[in-house]
Amino acid sequence: MTKNNINSHKGFKFGIIGIGLILILIILTQLLHTQISDIASILIGLLTFAVGIVSIIGFIKSLKGIKEPNTAKKIIGIIINFAIVILFISVIIANIYDINKALS
Repeated sequence: MTKNNINSHKGFKFGIIGIGLILILIILTQLLHTQISDIASILIGLLTFAVGIVSIIGFIKSLKGIKEPNTAKKIIGIIINFAIVILFISVIIANIYDINKALS
């Protein structure tokens, strides 16, 4: 890692961590029966929240590195983090919509 691309490379690392957490989330969702166990639902919810926080931090780091020289890690990091942030925001909006629908 060169000294010039510190933020964009950190953004890339956060993107890879976010993808790993999403894969763990998918595996846990398939293995655990959330209808039976409240602990499983809480674990999946906390993991979803962690994915969102990691992706937001990664997206901020990627944006801080926007003026750094272009590398493949920089471009991939921005794309991955942006996609995960959009996914996280859509999950929040869907949950708000479901709560609103259930309460009305």
